[in-house]
Amino acid sequence: MTVLPQWDYEMRHSRTINSSQTAVWRAFSELTPAQMPAVRALFWARDVPARLRGRQVTKLDDLPFAEGIRRAGFTLLAQTGQEHMEIGRIGKFWQLVPAAGPLFDDAAPFVAFAEPGWAKATMTVDLAPVGGRATTVTMSTRVAGTDAESARRFGRYWRLMEGGMGLVRVIMLRTISQRAHQLDN
Repeated sequence: MTVLPQWDYEMRHSRTINSSQTAVWRAFSELTPAQMPAVRALFWARDVPARLRGRQVTKLDDLPFAEGIRRAGFTLLAQTGQEHMEIGRIGKFWQLVPAAGPLFDDAAPFVAFAEPGWAKATMTVDLAPVGGRATTVTMSTRVAGTDAESARRFGRYWRLMEGGMGLVRVIMLRTISQRAHQLDN
């Protein structure tokens, strides 16, 4: 389930982890960039243009996922216990130094936002029990332009960044799996 009824671009990654749903959710919730050096390096590289222009960049290395996303300007759009979380952000992601769009407190104004020139991005994390003690984690990223030109601009950015974004999701899932195993044992 997603709060974006239609989207222009989507990426989905899944992994079944042989750990309890509680351990997997905790591992996800406590996940930090510091636990994933390659991801931290990719985030640092993404922020180089902003640093060169003298912009302040929020350091998220040691912040757990929920706190990090809040400080990074994401809106919590939906959460159902330890099984579903969806976050969203509005921006001009394709710019060398991406422009941040308006911030909202909940899903309704995020969904309603339609000002031309922007893209709305969501990341959904779903956990589903499998058999006795395994849990499947599915991460989905969806992006919708607020108009046709924004969708095209984001599409060019997507083609350049899709591999790196996919790598981040794969590393996140691997790290969640490793941490969940530690929590369950």
